[in-house]
Amino acid sequence: MNYASIEGLRIVYDHRRPPSGDGRGRGRGRVIYIHGTGCTGRVFERHLAVVAAEHEVVAIDLPGHGESEGSGFRGVADHAFFTAGLIEHLGWDRCVVAGHSLGGGIALAVAVYFPDLVE
Repeated sequence: MNYASIEGLRIVYDHRRPPSGDGRGRGRGRVIYIHGTGCTGRVFERHLAVVAAEHEVVAIDLPGHGESEGSGFRGVADHAFFTAGLIEHLGWDRCVVAGHSLGGGIALAVAVYFPDLVE
């Protein structure tokens, strides 16, 4: 697992890339996955394994979830801020933002508040 320091909190994430040397993959697309309440980024583990064959993918552990520091009792806008912070930490200019349950709401908030980061 990798981590980023965002607003002084250690935010953990799973980062996977396509295999190198296959002539495909790299640069084809980037996806960040956001879990719902009470979950972690591991909820996407099998999905990441498949999608990472051709795309760069990340699954975040939101603050207070999984191995990330902080309080899990934050609003959607706060979680959108941390997600955007991770996208910027990764150096991605744009990506697809996908979420499950509350993560879907957070994905929509990222699109509203940080439209330049979303494809």
